[in-house]
Amino acid sequence: MMWRDRGGSACRLQLAPVHSEWANWFLYGGRYVEAYQARQEAMRVHTTPTIAMKNALVRCAPGVAAKVARARANGHVAEPCDGDGSC
Repeated sequence: MMWRDRGGSACRLQLAPVHSEWANWFLYGGRYVEAYQARQEAMRVHTTPTIAMKNALVRCAPGVAAKVARARANGHVAEPCDGDGSC
């Protein structure tokens, strides 16, 4: 099967952010069910702590998730600090 080879694994890793961005797009439009489904697909393809947290936020508080996604897209949300303490 194609997904089991190294090329397939690389493709899968790139699909998770694509589904995550689709979820953001759905959130912008108030399409919360579709946003949740897109996040679920992102988790199915490749689960990371960030994707899991965003999925929980979309599920529990979609309006807040939409505000966070918009703020992040506009550059209003700070990126996490590096491990050395510099931000």
